Amino acid sequence: MKRFYSLFLLMVIVSFSHAEDNVITIRNTSFFTKKMDKVKEISQNTSLRVSETKMSFKVRKNNNDKLFFTEYSDENTDYYIPIDDLIPFGDTDYLPSSMLTKEGDRYFIKTYFDALFKNDPGLVYNLFKTTIESEKGAIDYRDWEECVLFYQDSSYISHIRFDLACYYSSYNFFLKNIKAENDMYRISAVCSSYSEWNEEITIPENERPVFNEEYTIFLKIDGDYISLYLNNRNNLLQTFIRTNEQTDNEFLKFLKTGSFDQKKITWPRYADGSSDYDDKIILNTRVESLYQTTDNLRLRSAEETTSDILTTLVKDTRVVVTKLGKQQTIDGITANWVKVKLDDGTEGWCFGGYLLEIPVEMEVPGQAHTEEVKDTPPAENDEKDIPDETGGDISGSPFPLLPVAGGVILVVVIALAVVIAKRRKG
Repeated sequence: MKRFYSLFLLMVIVSFSHAEDNVITIRNTSFFTKKMDKVKEISQNTSLRVSETKMSFKVRKNNNDKLFFTEYSDENTDYYIPIDDLIPFGDTDYLPSSMLTKEGDRYFIKTYFDALFKNDPGLVYNLFKTTIESEKGAIDYRDWEECVLFYQDSSYISHIRFDLACYYSSYNFFLKNIKAENDMYRISAVCSSYSEWNEEITIPENERPVFNEEYTIFLKIDGDYISLYLNNRNNLLQTFIRTNEQTDNEFLKFLKTGSFDQKKITWPRYADGSSDYDDKIILNTRVESLYQTTDNLRLRSAEETTSDILTTLVKDTRVVVTKLGKQQTIDGITANWVKVKLDDGTEGWCFGGYLLEIPVEMEVPGQAHTEEVKDTPPAENDEKDIPDETGGDISGSPFPLLPVAGGVILVVVIALAVVIAKRRKG
C-alpha cells in the first residue's frame, strides 16, 4: 500500500509538472543570457515552461541574419532560448512550415497594397490619421511614414507565437494548442499584447483581446494572406499579407516621395494563383492603355515562345494592352506576357519587356505596322525580332514612299537649275 501511495504521488507530481510545461524542444538547443552568452545545452524533446506574456525579441548575428528568442525563468534567473527550436507541448497540431517566418519576410495589411496599386499614399494616412495627428505633439515624434513600417522588422510567426504589427497596432499571442480544422486552424492562445489604432476597427472595445487572457484564434492561410479571427470564424481581427524586404523598401519610398519602382513590388497572390492586383498592373488602372514596341517584336498566338508567330511588330508599333499573362525572364528581362490589340483588330500575345507605355498627352492615332516573318526558328528566349529581317525591303518602313518622293524632288531641282543656267547664258 505504501508503494502504491508513493507511485501515485510520483505520478501526480509528474503530471502537475507537465501541466506547467508549455513547449518542447524539437532539436538540441541552448539557453543564453541577455548578452547572448551561451550558458547551458538543452537536448531535443526537453519540455519547458517559457513565458506566455513576454514577446519574442530579435538578435542579429554577425552575418546580419536574425534569431528570435523567448524568455525562460529558472530559479529567479532569466534565460533566453531560440523560438524556432520550440513547439507547443502536448497533443497538438503544428502550423505548416511554409507559414513560419523566414529571413527577409515582411507583413503588410491590405491597405498598404491598395495604396500602391492606386498610387495614393493618402489611403494609409487616412487609415491611421487619428493616431498620426495625436502623436505630432509627442517629444519623440518621428515622421508617420517611418512609423508605419517601424515594427516590420520585428514581426514574426513561429510554432509558438504570433508577433505581428502595423503602425502602432500590435497582435501578439502565445500559441498553447493548435488543431487543424478543415480550411482553418483552431488555436488556444494567450494574449501577450494587443492594440488597434486605425479607423476601421470592427471589434467592439469590450470584446478586444486583453493582456494575459486566453482566447480562441481561428487562423486561415490563403496563399500570401494570413487572416486571424477572434473566438469565432466570422469575427475578423486582422488580415496580414506576407511580402518581402524589397517591397517593404519600395513602400517606404512611396510613402515619403509618392513614387516607387513597380518592378520591385511583389504583388500578393491567393493559393489558387489569382491576385487582386497584378492582373491589372500593366493597365495601371486605366483601361485600354496604349503602348509602343521598343524593338521588332513577335506577335504570337499564345504566351509561349514555342507558340505560332502571327506576325512581327516593327519598332514603334502602337498596341493596346488588353490582358496580362504570366511572368517570364527572356533576354535577361523579367516581365509579363501581354495580350494586345492592333489598330486593324488583330489580337495576339507578345513579351511585355519590349513595350513602353505612351503617356496620355502623346497618345495620337497610329497605324499598326507589321511585316512578314521568315519561316526560320527563333533563337531560344529571344522574343525581339531579328533587326535585319526585312532584308532591306522598304515595304516595312512606316513611310514606304519617302525614298521615291525624295528622288523625284532631286530630279526637279536639277532640271530647274539647268533652265536657269541656260537663260542666264542667253
